[in-house]
Amino acid sequence: MPTKLTKIKPVWIISIIGVLIVLIVGGLLLRPKKLNGSYSAEISILFTKSKDTLKFTKDNKVAEYADGEKTNTGHYKIDGDKLTFNLGDVHVKAKLASDHKSFTLGSGTGIAGMAKGLHYTLDD
Repeated sequence: MPTKLTKIKPVWIISIIGVLIVLIVGGLLLRPKKLNGSYSAEISILFTKSKDTLKFTKDNKVAEYADGEKTNTGHYKIDGDKLTFNLGDVHVKAKLASDHKSFTLGSGTGIAGMAKGLHYTLDD
């Protein structure tokens, strides 16, 4: 005696798989490619601590604040999990978390080269 599952036509199975593929690809393409908000890291040098904040806007601009004072401005770009930005003459590459709530500095020019491994998290 045939069950209900054996009566499903192959066209339906192919259609369902096709719809799932379209939804998955569409979701990946619609992932946000912009950052919006402030990301902070605490920097300790010798006996002093400082809070460095990078504020990203939807128009691909970034501003750096050191202990609340604006110090540099520039632009950023996201390509997959790679975040690149410049602050004045300094160019930085970072790895962006999949949820876009944090990133870790990789390579950089100038003083940013010394900050490799510094982890920034999205402020609440």
